[in-house]
Amino acid sequence: MAVKLVLFILLLAWLIKASSPTSSSMSKPECQDMCGNVVIPYPFGIGAGCYMDPFEVFCDESSLPHKPYIGSINLELLEVSLEGTVRVNNSVLSSNCQDKAPTADVSLSGSPFSFSDTRNWFTALGCGNLALIHSQDMVIGGCVSICNKTVKKRSCNGINCCQITIPPDLKFINATFIRISASQDHKECKVAFMVDKEWFQSSLIDRYRVLDYVPVVLEWGISDGTCIDWSQRNSTGGYSTDLCGTSAYCSNKIGIYYGCSCYEGYEGNPYLSCQGNSSAKLI
Repeated sequence: MAVKLVLFILLLAWLIKASSPTSSSMSKPECQDMCGNVVIPYPFGIGAGCYMDPFEVFCDESSLPHKPYIGSINLELLEVSLEGTVRVNNSVLSSNCQDKAPTADVSLSGSPFSFSDTRNWFTALGCGNLALIHSQDMVIGGCVSICNKTVKKRSCNGINCCQITIPPDLKFINATFIRISASQDHKECKVAFMVDKEWFQSSLIDRYRVLDYVPVVLEWGISDGTCIDWSQRNSTGGYSTDLCGTSAYCSNKIGIYYGCSCYEGYEGNPYLSCQGNSSAKLI
């Protein structure tokens, strides 16, 4: 009898935990919440009714593990943060590199995504290389890497490799490679790319020359709907019913974009619902 009672209590505890709001998926109900090893939280989603436009994700099941792609920008999705960033695989721009096809521009135009100016470097590899960053028809930056093939320690301090920060709200990049020495071999392979600062390692510079893609961090926000002043908060606990879920608030981001966050003491997906102690302080 005692054993049955213990089993009943354990089963009851498991059922309570399974039905608890805090264990709910970060995606919409009945929607696929993962593609391969990547969690897909709402407002991103796979399939009709599972995402907020334009955050549709396609799951490529022809590879193992399966790979998710953001439809509006056609880039492979590596990670989603509901704090307003995603990590994606970004093309490496190249010139005169064997076994590398000519690279196209990287454009986020017309989408709610932009390159993060605080999380990325623009990086160029090559001996005697001036790499200029273009946004549309305008040069917005560049860096120079001088030649010194005797240097054994790999770093990105201007010798065979250079890095610079980028301006905010950047949505388009291309690179032009220019020789800075007439004696330099103009057919030498040169590459440039926007890259996640945390992922990049100077000691692996030679490896990056053969890659076609590197991780980059994009910022995102929502443009549909209105972010109402917090003093006009509606009865559901959000500032705008079409932007945020319950127990969540919206805030203005750069330009026309907004983001949602859970109230202090609450957790969950602020675009669906946040859960927490009913006595938690509302901010």
